[in-house]
Amino acid sequence: MNLLRGFCLRGCIRIDYHLHMQVKITFSCESGEMVLPIHYNHILQGVVYHHLEKAIAEDLHEKGFPREKRRFKLFTFSRLQGRFQIDGEKIRFLGPIKWSVASVHTDFLESFVLNLVRERSLLIGHNPCVVDGVEVLFTPKAQNMIVRAISPITAYSTLYDAGGRKKTYYYSPFEKDFPRLITENLLKKYEAAYGQKPGKSWSVLLRPLRVSSKDEKVLKFKGTVIKAWNGLYEIAGQTELLKLALDAGLGSKNSQGFGMVEVIKWT
Repeated sequence: MNLLRGFCLRGCIRIDYHLHMQVKITFSCESGEMVLPIHYNHILQGVVYHHLEKAIAEDLHEKGFPREKRRFKLFTFSRLQGRFQIDGEKIRFLGPIKWSVASVHTDFLESFVLNLVRERSLLIGHNPCVVDGVEVLFTPKAQNMIVRAISPITAYSTLYDAGGRKKTYYYSPFEKDFPRLITENLLKKYEAAYGQKPGKSWSVLLRPLRVSSKDEKVLKFKGTVIKAWNGLYEIAGQTELLKLALDAGLGSKNSQGFGMVEVIKWT
C-alpha cells in the first residue's frame, strides 16, 4: 500500500505494509443520525464496491478467486458500531459510527482507502456522511488468539429431505461440525487466495469462550434468511490461517458482511 505512505486524514491514518490488513473507518452523518433498515448488510456491501476502482470492483464481482466450483471474494466487513435505537423495521444510529473492512489483497484495500480519503464522504443508504478518520490496523504473527465477532459467524450445510427438497442447516458454535466447517472453509480460501495448497497437517481449533443464546442472530441478505453467531472465541492454528481469518473472515458469506473478527488478545 505504498501510495498511502505518509498520507494523513485529519491526523488519523496509520499504515502497516507487511501484516494484517483491516481498515477501521470512523464517520458521522450530516443530519446527526443515520436511519437504515434492520437488515442493512446489502447496503454496506454496495458501499464497498462503490469505493473501489471500477476494474477492481468488476473483476471481484464477476470473477472473484476461484477454487474448484466456488468463487471467493476474500473480503469481509463488520456491522456498524455505535449508539443506536431500534424503531420497528428501522435502526437509527446516533453520533459517530465505526465500521471495519478487511481483505486479503493489497490492491483492494489500497483502492478502497484512497477513494475514501479522496472523497471524504460516504453515502450509506440515503444518509450522507463525512469520513472523520481511517485507520489501517496491523497484527503480529501468532498461533493463538482470542477474537470477538464484529459481524456474526455463519457455518452451514445444504441438505435434502426425503422428497428431494433442498434445505440449509445452520450450525451453532456448540456443535462439533461448526469448527470443522470453519477449518475446511479457511483451507479453501487459502488455496483460492495464494494459488497453492495448504500444508497437509494444517488445521484450526476454534472454541467458544463467551457465547450464549443471545449471540445468535437471524439476519436477511436480499431476502435470504441467514443464521449466525456473535460472541468471543479462542482460535489456534498456523499463522497463515489465523491471518487469513482476520483478512477474509471466518465461516461463510464473508462478502455479505459475515464472519469478521477483531483480536482481543494474543495468547
